[in-house]
Amino acid sequence: MKRSLILPLLLLLSFFGTKAQVPSDCTVPPVLRQEYARDVINLAMTDMYGASSPDTAFVHVPATWTEPIWAGLAAIYNATPLAERDSVFNLYCVHDQTSMIQTYQGYLIQIDTNFSWTQAWQNLTTLTGNAPLDAMLTRYDLELSQYFNWSFGQYALLQSDSLWNNRALIDSLETIQGIVYGEPDQIIGSAGKIQYSTIGNDRYYDFFFEWSDCFDGCDNYHVWHFKVLSDCSVEYLGFDEWGFFGVLPLPAPLNCNISTGQLAANPTREFEVFPNPTSGKIRVEFADFHDERSVLLLQDVNGRNLATFDGSNHTVEIDLSVYAAGIYNMVLTTDQKILGSCRVVKR
Repeated sequence: MKRSLILPLLLLLSFFGTKAQVPSDCTVPPVLRQEYARDVINLAMTDMYGASSPDTAFVHVPATWTEPIWAGLAAIYNATPLAERDSVFNLYCVHDQTSMIQTYQGYLIQIDTNFSWTQAWQNLTTLTGNAPLDAMLTRYDLELSQYFNWSFGQYALLQSDSLWNNRALIDSLETIQGIVYGEPDQIIGSAGKIQYSTIGNDRYYDFFFEWSDCFDGCDNYHVWHFKVLSDCSVEYLGFDEWGFFGVLPLPAPLNCNISTGQLAANPTREFEVFPNPTSGKIRVEFADFHDERSVLLLQDVNGRNLATFDGSNHTVEIDLSVYAAGIYNMVLTTDQKILGSCRVVKR
């Protein structure tokens, strides 16, 4: 009887003890730094606040918190022999969307209209004439996008294309007379998250792909577990899955394919897109003049054309606010030949 219990236990232990270490590299590729900047800031802020670090007072998140996370993330990204690495980065495109202190780069600011400088914001003018406030707006790349005159108070919505420690930035804004209160302009119903932790010199990353009724908290998830060792080698630790009404198979992949071709590098330099990432409008500037046959295509990650624009102008302005958050392709063509392309991230 004892023998029949011990044998399965030994088999189970041997299974967990044979996880292969895949040699890798902690060098951060440019495409990863572009695609995962928001995620790393979120993870660093969670780590920093969880440790009650005095660094939480800084608006700029210190590199001492972000770089170890970048290095481990890069090790997983660079571990190309692991099929699960491809699932996370290229097929299911897992990002940290649900952190309680997620960086949305929008700030809802309640103001006291008894202060004269607030008239500028009521007129949708960013700079106010209040020197300390204007210095902050400039330093932190903040722009006024909307103004709300609600029954319970008047609010301005500030936005930034830069990534900051939201709590510290709002604390700084609240030192200005006339600013009553501020909070991040957060969104509910987003799916997907990344969890980061350390044990000794080892780093652990859990990538959650979530789906089905995510407005109420997501009914299903599949999570891939990775361990990054101090020498940057990577172990895939397996997966977990869960379903509120029973475990469902993974849905069709999203196929963002950030590794293939690395379009974000835009090697042909035919045009530049900024700001990128964006939450609204983008501006496309062409390097050279193109004739009237040139067409700029906006495509989803599956290559389906969503809109076309005249590619013969020097610049084109495109409003992406009508599209869902995700990754899009900008492709410049002429006579059905591709002249250049790049990825655009819509937040």
